[in-house]
Amino acid sequence: PARTHTHAAACSCRRSTRCGGCRQDGVLSINMGDLGTFVLNIQAPNRQIWLSSPISGPARYNFESSTRTWVNNRNEEQVLERLLSEELTELVGEAVDIDQAEI
Repeated sequence: PARTHTHAAACSCRRSTRCGGCRQDGVLSINMGDLGTFVLNIQAPNRQIWLSSPISGPARYNFESSTRTWVNNRNEEQVLERLLSEELTELVGEAVDIDQAEI
């Protein structure tokens, strides 16, 4: 089944005193303290991830099996892993890379 590599981002981020993350019942929350919280709600039957971002707001991503990426359902050029990498990098002030090859 399709899975995201976002849990690893939460785990590495959790080691920092600046943020924390947890995954429960198909929902991954990455708490960035005063900077906001990312929430990824995994909709396995639909092969979708619903994202709530403190930077870009809400969005829905569909799994594209041909490219093995999560693609925004309104903007096919926006890939979830890239967006999360960019936004987490912006918030923590150091490079965060969500490796889409690990999906």
